[in-house]
Amino acid sequence: LPVGPVHADYFPDNILFEDDAPSGLIDFYFACTDVLAYDLAIALSAWGFDAEGVALPAAIAAFQSGYESVRPLSPAERDALPELGAVAAVRFTLTRLHDRLFHDPKALVTPKDPAPFLRRLDWWTKQALAA
Repeated sequence: LPVGPVHADYFPDNILFEDDAPSGLIDFYFACTDVLAYDLAIALSAWGFDAEGVALPAAIAAFQSGYESVRPLSPAERDALPELGAVAAVRFTLTRLHDRLFHDPKALVTPKDPAPFLRRLDWWTKQALAA
């Protein structure tokens, strides 16, 4: 799959908006060189589900369509997207679980619930099995 620079953390709290339009991007802590479609899978996992981890198919389709209007996915990337989404869901389930279990009360970060990402994993797994 195509590889290049990725942000690897496209969550709503890392995107700045002005007048309802994206105006900036912050938090490059996880930026690296990786599979480009993995970056999309992370973004879909962040923006395409509600707070409880329930999929919002219209939001997923709209986000992916917007992405592909700039950089169309290859058939191989499209086929891999459900598995990449599952990998993203596992990553954020585990990191949130770790942060909750080993939270330093002096840290300025508030631990987040890992359960919604476990639900995302279920959804992505069903998509992978259906493909």
